[in-house]
Amino acid sequence: MPINKKAQMIRKLTILFLSFFLVACGSLPDNSFQLESTAVSPVVGETLANEILQEHNGTTENSRFAILGSGLDAFTARAVLAGQAQHSIDAQYYILSDDLTGNLFLGLLAQAADRGVRVRLLVDDFFVDARDTRLIAMASLENVEVRIFNPFARGGPRLGQYVTRFDEVSRRMHNKSFIVDNQVMIVGGRNIGDEYFSANSHHEYFDMDIINRGPIVRQQSLSFDRYWNSDLSYSISSLNRRAPSPEEMSLARAQIFQSPERNNDSVYANALRDSDFANALRDGSLLVHEGEARVVADLPDKISNERNRSDLRMTSEISAEFERAREEVTIITPYFVPGRVGVEHFRNLVEAGVRVRILTNSLATNNQRLVHAHYGAFRAALVQAGVELYELRGDATYDEARNTPTTDENRVGRPTLHTKMFIIDRERIFFGSLNFDPRSFVENTEQGVVYASPDMSDTIASWLDHQVSEIAWRVLLDDRENLVWETTRDGERQRVLTEPDSHLWRRFQDRLIRLLPIRPLL
Repeated sequence: MPINKKAQMIRKLTILFLSFFLVACGSLPDNSFQLESTAVSPVVGETLANEILQEHNGTTENSRFAILGSGLDAFTARAVLAGQAQHSIDAQYYILSDDLTGNLFLGLLAQAADRGVRVRLLVDDFFVDARDTRLIAMASLENVEVRIFNPFARGGPRLGQYVTRFDEVSRRMHNKSFIVDNQVMIVGGRNIGDEYFSANSHHEYFDMDIINRGPIVRQQSLSFDRYWNSDLSYSISSLNRRAPSPEEMSLARAQIFQSPERNNDSVYANALRDSDFANALRDGSLLVHEGEARVVADLPDKISNERNRSDLRMTSEISAEFERAREEVTIITPYFVPGRVGVEHFRNLVEAGVRVRILTNSLATNNQRLVHAHYGAFRAALVQAGVELYELRGDATYDEARNTPTTDENRVGRPTLHTKMFIIDRERIFFGSLNFDPRSFVENTEQGVVYASPDMSDTIASWLDHQVSEIAWRVLLDDRENLVWETTRDGERQRVLTEPDSHLWRRFQDRLIRLLPIRPLL
């Protein structure tokens, strides 16, 4: 290549490289003029909450709550509440997918807004497409406002921002809540997407939500308001430099409103109408628990401040719950990286006479390979410390987990445990978005609810007593301190000496990933 052409090529590549990073460093719009708003004052006696979770003996001090175990039940509850909302809907999610349930969800919100219900939708930006016309169209509807939390700058590739703004954009809002009329809410581990609601035939998350009413709802509304009015929350219309054309907006709005009707005869819609939750609503058989409850939540400023700001984190409240344990601790978490400090903490509990039992994902079911690799480094130490450690089986099904028959018709593809929960002494139970890993404790924002409910705590713990050996592998050590896995399949005890339901290549990758010095970010 001639020298002048080579120089021209180098000049062009240099300009392209510099342009990439200049665009990647694009600034965010001024957010100082964002209008604040707060949750509506609850109007007693005007929502479906009175039918779903009726008062018991006139009690008003305690909250009332019910478990939403299946994906169908969880979406049905949201659909029913959205359809009956009269004043407001406040929704806060890490993921809002562009799929069947994601679009149905937006359609239900749009229909509520069309009735005059105020809708505030807050979504983290990690999975939001910068050209997401759906959300821009939602924000254009009357009575609807959409905000994006901790956004990437628009107009350039996100990859460059991971280089130039890594410490900002790598920390995300992981919270999940759905509040109607400031009287009833749903919290738990589920985002909005097909795999969370049994609508994905190839992949399903085993998850749980809790539907609540009572004083606890007002606490959650206060937490939502903090995030909604945070300097990190931007109106989606202020972020996008290129507004969709009028034709694009008109089409997107029509698709949003038509989504519920368009899918009215789908297999999923028919299943919703006959879900356990829908039937329980009709015949009044929904199992409702009652007790004291309190919201525990990180402050939104957690992700824009130094990582040592423990005053912005809910971890101190979580630690206090474990310190109160006297007999038993049960943890269900999809992503589990305890670190040496965590292992030592569990060892101290066991030595104090506390039974510690943990259920997490196996290599076959974990959808986060980086997390599983670094969790694997602590398995032997956990077992040596006396922890009862279980990993979800790759052939487990949701119906087996719920102790109901599984047929070819209701069997789904690969499962992934996604429930985030812990139980203390079968008296107190936590549900929320918190995983037991450094990312949840330090990097992202999280939230959940601690319930003082012996009956609900014992219901979940007893379920685990009876089902864990059927849906999970128990991780043990043999006489030579090597890891082994045991389970019960078709009534027979089985033992394997390598990672169950996995191939040699994947096990090799797992060991290789373990060498990467990224544990604090997981």
